Amino acid sequence: SSGINAEWPLRPGDLLVLVPIDAEVRIGRTAASGALVALDTIRDRGILPPTFNLNIRYGDSKCSSVETIRSILDAWEGNFEVDAVVGPVCSNACNAGADFLQIRNLPMISWDCTQPSLSEKPNFLRTVSDYGKFSTVIAAFMEHYNLSKLVMICSVETIWITTCESIKSTLEKSNTQVEVKEIIPLLVQTSSSEEIGDLLVSKVRPSARVVFLACYINDIRKIMTAAKQQEMLDGFLYFAMEFTMSMIENDTQDENAVLQGLITFNFGIASTNAEFVAFRNKVFQKKSQVVINNIRVMDDVTNSESIDSLAVNLHDAVILYALGLNESITNGVEGCRVTKENITDREFEGVINTIIIDDKGDVLDPDTLVLNLQDNVAEYRLQEVGQVSSKKYQTVQGGRIIWPGNRTEPIHDCGDDQELCPKEDKGWVTMIVFVVIIIVIIIVVAIILVMWFRRKHNELKTAWKIPFEDLTFHTGNTYHQGSMAGSRFQLGSRADSMLSHNNVDDFQRTFGCRRAHYKRQPVAVIFLKRQSFTINKVMVRELNTLRDMEHENIIKFYGMCMDAGKICFVYSLCPKGTLQDVLQNEKLNLDVMFQQSFITDLVKGLEYIHKSNIGYHGNLQSKNIHIDGHWVLKLTKFGIRTIRKKKKVPTATLR
Repeated sequence: SSGINAEWPLRPGDLLVLVPIDAEVRIGRTAASGALVALDTIRDRGILPPTFNLNIRYGDSKCSSVETIRSILDAWEGNFEVDAVVGPVCSNACNAGADFLQIRNLPMISWDCTQPSLSEKPNFLRTVSDYGKFSTVIAAFMEHYNLSKLVMICSVETIWITTCESIKSTLEKSNTQVEVKEIIPLLVQTSSSEEIGDLLVSKVRPSARVVFLACYINDIRKIMTAAKQQEMLDGFLYFAMEFTMSMIENDTQDENAVLQGLITFNFGIASTNAEFVAFRNKVFQKKSQVVINNIRVMDDVTNSESIDSLAVNLHDAVILYALGLNESITNGVEGCRVTKENITDREFEGVINTIIIDDKGDVLDPDTLVLNLQDNVAEYRLQEVGQVSSKKYQTVQGGRIIWPGNRTEPIHDCGDDQELCPKEDKGWVTMIVFVVIIIVIIIVVAIILVMWFRRKHNELKTAWKIPFEDLTFHTGNTYHQGSMAGSRFQLGSRADSMLSHNNVDDFQRTFGCRRAHYKRQPVAVIFLKRQSFTINKVMVRELNTLRDMEHENIIKFYGMCMDAGKICFVYSLCPKGTLQDVLQNEKLNLDVMFQQSFITDLVKGLEYIHKSNIGYHGNLQSKNIHIDGHWVLKLTKFGIRTIRKKKKVPTATLR
């Protein structure tokens, strides 16, 4: 109960509930009325004073940062106070919405935003756990089936990269047998099936038989299609997070066939749970009361079985806000103000069980369903096969996993032929082999060191020099060694925008260089207009310094060609082009997080240059900032300033 006089006059509380309706994620159409059921729970439990009215207004967030902020502004313009926001459900929208609400010190309580870093925001809470806590679920499931080796393929979006890093870090710190062999970042949208297949063969097959796919559904389908082409379904396990039938219900049977056997871990409770069944019926009964833009958005729900389990999280988010509001009312806080401190570090009864909110506003130890996509003759369906509760995995009654490749038996951690596990050997044989190898290594190393020291002095002076014949230039579909032909080049974006350079002149005009290969590495070759000039000791020292510089935010300098009439610099190739290209391309829409990432890369690169013997860049322009295949900024065209000078230099002997 509230602890204040029930007749105490208060203005109504205004709670804005954001749900996605008109978007690819349409969870609002099957869960939105859960907030209205929460109002009945608040009244029945006496959480707020009986004379206090809590108003709810709905808004369509569309899983968009812009639409989330627009919904908040629309509510304010409609004379709705907005004391707090419950929702939205997409992490990008939560990031933008929470920052916007922080201007007025208003809280946001999400019911399905799972990005781990959101916990650090001073006004953000949630009734769903962050993706990083799936580490507990992964460990419980894999240990149940005696699996220990794991590879993670993560889409390059921030939410997926941070999720993978959080899960890996938590697994390493916990007492578990699961070992993450490798995290593989991948821009799936622009990678071909052949490229993905090559990655699976080279990175996954030698390391593990369990693959965690941290990416969106279309990317998951593309990866599993490539796995099928490489015969890497049978004997492997692929699993994802928060995969639901709504993501594939409009796809054909053939499109979904490759996903058969996929395991997904979803926060929630079993559909047969008695409390959930009763709650689902209440949500269904109130569906007609959810109106957004004069449209009853839940009219398509024809039965209570179609109500999504996320309605539980929405209900509990409203209850959590009411508990914090009651504390503010009790303490005489004006204007129905609630802060994160009012709400965190508490326990309360949710729809199904006791919810524990920690001091960061996150749910502790949530129950998690384990589901398996199976062929049910007429259609593919997600079947509940198990549940993780209190860090333990239990199979549900009748739950039976159909593994990828239509396999009924569990996969083997070492592979079907034990190829990933070392063979047992007699100890004395191993010892003899070990001693012989050590002796051979010592002899070989000694010989190499003697030869190396003899040549070191001369090599040190000429390490930067590259024979022009070592460069292989590309024209059309043929590579020509030592020629100066042009190339075709295409700059891809991370979405559907595309910048193209479809001929030699366009490529040279854009990048001022030619594309080639040096020691099987793609490189950019910048030709100087000089025919010859003298290299002195200062230049040699600077060239060697530049060649030795290694940093993720500067372009690698391989060296310089000094052949007569063919004087050029050789750098590593950045296939995404320059920052100038990106900034001038109106089709590219870089969100705030992408811009922040670019700024961070730029600062790191400059900091490295300033701390090096080079000392400063001296030519910082957007056209001198390139972007590699992972959308990382890399600085170039710094150092060797004497050689770069445009004034003519008298012809001299090359040496």
